[in-house]
Amino acid sequence: SEICAFYDSIGIELPKVYSGIIASGDQFISSGERKNWIRQNVKGVACVEMEGAAVAQACYEANVPCAIIRVISDGADADADLSFDKFVDAASLFSKGILTELLKLKGIFLITKYAK
Repeated sequence: SEICAFYDSIGIELPKVYSGIIASGDQFISSGERKNWIRQNVKGVACVEMEGAAVAQACYEANVPCAIIRVISDGADADADLSFDKFVDAASLFSKGILTELLKLKGIFLITKYAK
């Protein structure tokens, strides 16, 4: 399919689901040293992100339901800046797919078309 060809062209695999702790903070992690420090000091951490905790806190305080969906777009290493640009389109597609499936569970169906 066109989407699989797109994934192949940028060298990524089809998505996988991981479960675990998501560390959230105010830093962009782009060094192997910092990544290793987090792994050693945050037991069970699956990934790191920057915005989710702030959004969840604001929703909690406003009594608004919230779900955070993360698609990992880089390896939190020296190539993180380069990886993000490479994977942003794929991450968007993956996020859309996850959200579409969650909405279907609620009986809500979206009719959309992917536009490059």
